[in-house]
Amino acid sequence: MMIPRKPERLADLFGCDLAGWQIAQCHFLELAHGLMGTFPAITVEGREVVAVLDKSLLRQVWDRLEQRQDKVTSLVVVMNPTSGIAFSLENYDKTEAKPFRILTGKELDALCQKQSPFEWAPGLFGGSKEPINDPVFV
Repeated sequence: MMIPRKPERLADLFGCDLAGWQIAQCHFLELAHGLMGTFPAITVEGREVVAVLDKSLLRQVWDRLEQRQDKVTSLVVVMNPTSGIAFSLENYDKTEAKPFRILTGKELDALCQKQSPFEWAPGLFGGSKEPINDPVFV
């Protein structure tokens, strides 16, 4: 069975021919905090999580964000490199995982040419009094 044009959840891939899909590790920046929830770096235009396969690409995102306590988070995903669509394999209810896009280096470079292309997802106010350290990008 072929994959639906735009799968809306991971379960939409079950029983489909996954030729061209691969298991990979993707990376994104998120605010470091002790609360429940994730507050990732997102694109201002489109409000997408900035997820990449090459962790070192996140340095250019970090350089364009308001400096706050943050960290690099990595996830195992199933993704289609042609479309850039990915699903996390680490969700609590994996079958309901929603798709997101993995940005290529070229797409990220294009975004970085814009003024203020990234911001932190809203919802977490305040910040730590701790000094801000560079996340580990390697």
